Amino acid sequence: MILESYPNSSGVLVDYSTEMLKQAKNKLVDYKERIEIINSDIDDLNLKRKFDLVLNIYMLPFYPNSEILIKKLIS
Repeated sequence: MILESYPNSSGVLVDYSTEMLKQAKNKLVDYKERIEIINSDIDDLNLKRKFDLVLNIYMLPFYPNSEILIKKLIS
């Protein structure tokens, strides 16, 4: 919805599950030039760039210490 509503936006999609990424890639085929898809565990993720918006969907409840994760994402 973000990519559709904001034509100048781009995004990075991260998930540990290759199956979920495969489904996302199929759904986002119209936006393939504006989306980067990364297969990674959040603890191994090392993105050295700034983001205007970070969304987490269904992840925090499964993370052992959400405060550490949030600090990692905003640093």
